[in-house]
Amino acid sequence: MNGRFSFLATLLIIVALSHSVACAFDPIGPPAARLKGGWSATTLEYMYSSMDLEADGFTLAGIEFFPDTVEGIKSNKLYANFASGLQDYGEVFLRVGATDASSGTGDNWSDFVGDSDYEFAIGAGAKFNFGQSQDGAHIWSLLAQTSYATLDLDVKTSPILDSIATLAAELDIWEVQIALGYTRRFGDRFWVYCGPFLHFVSGDADIKGSILTDVGETIEGGATKASTDLREESMIGGYIGAEWSRGDDFGWCVELQFTSGGYALGGGLIWRFE
Repeated sequence: MNGRFSFLATLLIIVALSHSVACAFDPIGPPAARLKGGWSATTLEYMYSSMDLEADGFTLAGIEFFPDTVEGIKSNKLYANFASGLQDYGEVFLRVGATDASSGTGDNWSDFVGDSDYEFAIGAGAKFNFGQSQDGAHIWSLLAQTSYATLDLDVKTSPILDSIATLAAELDIWEVQIALGYTRRFGDRFWVYCGPFLHFVSGDADIKGSILTDVGETIEGGATKASTDLREESMIGGYIGAEWSRGDDFGWCVELQFTSGGYALGGGLIWRFE
């Protein structure tokens, strides 16, 4: 038992310290570790999210972009999740998939770049049970997960002051979530789960392009390249979801996540096998 929690504490410290940039919610899914030792699972996951991020200011070609909130950054995530059971108390998982993102709106650089296409995304995590009723109808658990993607926001041409800006951006994206979970079983096939989570979000955007005068001349220093940081407005959130199972091998789930600066809605199809 002590070895189990020592391993878990080490994992959480590594995950928490490794977060640097992020943009959108990942699925939490059923938080209880219900795979038996030697069992595996494959889950097809989808998550739609909307989030507000704070953006730092910077100067491009003599034009100052002030710090402001980028509102309503939309994202769609599609994952294949591969999980493996650790005896009867834990699971580890790997996610591989794709994500896109909109540039959001704000009185800053986000108004002058486009949206992204779907780009490769990868993630990993673990969940562990630390309490359970004798009949298995109540399970308390802890989950930690992280993901990474790089997104290219399309080139967009738009007026800015007395000039014309043609800009694009590249986002390096990480996300970290640490969640407590309570899972309640009703009958043999229906589960409800919920809990609070910590959601670490910050980001790095590289903006590049050119700024021209209204007669098509490149202004002095008009070839542009700059970087700015993004941060989530809130870090604490909650989630609620439900899972329907058909025996031990197949199930599907839906869930809602929310913070004061965003929300996400999604679900998944789950196949469990020995």
